[in-house]
Amino acid sequence: MNRTIFSLIALLFAAVPCISGCQSLSEKNRQDAMEHTLALYANTLRWHGPDKQAEFLKDPAAMPAYNNVRVLGYEVISKPAPMEENLVSQVVQIRYIYNDTQMIRTIEDRQLWESDADGKIWLRVNPPPPFSR
Repeated sequence: MNRTIFSLIALLFAAVPCISGCQSLSEKNRQDAMEHTLALYANTLRWHGPDKQAEFLKDPAAMPAYNNVRVLGYEVISKPAPMEENLVSQVVQIRYIYNDTQMIRTIEDRQLWESDADGKIWLRVNPPPPFSR
C-alpha cells in the first residue's frame, strides 16, 4: 500500500513539469520568433543600413528617408518587455554617422513590436526614428 501511494506521489511530481511545459511550448515558439526577428532587425540596420528595414515595418510607408547614413552600433538598453499579449516594447541605442561629416551621433530608439495571432511574424508598429545631423 505504501509503495503504491509513494509511486502515485512520485508520478504526480514528475507530471507537473510536463503539464506546464506543454502549455508553454507555443509561448516558447512565440518567444523564439520574436528574438529571431529582433536579432535580424539589428543585423539589418547594422550591416545593410537603415534604409533596408522596410520589410520589418507594419506600415513601410512610415519609414523616414535615410540618405548617406551608416549605423556603427546597435545596443539593446531595455530588453523586450510585454505590454499586451501580442505587443512588446524594446529600447535600443543606435550609434550612426553621416558619411559626409563623419561625426558619430547617438539616438535612443523606442520600438514597439506586434505579432500575428500565432506569434510567428513580428512587425514593428511604430515608425523608426529619423537620424538627425
